[in-house]
Amino acid sequence: MRWNPKLALALAVLALLVLPMAAQAAPAGAPDANQARGLLENPRALARFLHLTPAQVTQFNTLAQTLRSTVEPLRTARGPLCQTLRTALAATTPDQAAVGAGSIALFQNKKQIGAARTTFDNAFKAILTPEQLAKYNVLLQLYHAGDAAESLLGDCPPAAT
Repeated sequence: MRWNPKLALALAVLALLVLPMAAQAAPAGAPDANQARGLLENPRALARFLHLTPAQVTQFNTLAQTLRSTVEPLRTARGPLCQTLRTALAATTPDQAAVGAGSIALFQNKKQIGAARTTFDNAFKAILTPEQLAKYNVLLQLYHAGDAAESLLGDCPPAAT
């Protein structure tokens, strides 16, 4: 094989174009799914990670408090809803209507929690800069990567023994 200066130049130019894109695709120190969960569940850590301004922190705290006050009663209700469904499923001959009603109640509860989170996310995203928004969206993607595999009972607290 002979040395081809044009081919060498083309490869060098290609390398110069591809390497920055590869480095950008997986930046050093990028969070993994566990780190994303930790950041999203810790308001102070999230504020530091996104470099929120003091005004953004104030808005974030207000939005987070609204989310907590909306979601907490729904989470509290999940325990009894889950126990009702478990009881219906554990019957020797499960009553289809009871199982269906329990499943629907849990599904509706989960939808309400999801709607509250969506409302929070949309309001929070509206106060972010484009750079902050890009970082936040990456965290959300990592955090929700396993959501499709969740079952209805997967969100239930452990059964009381």
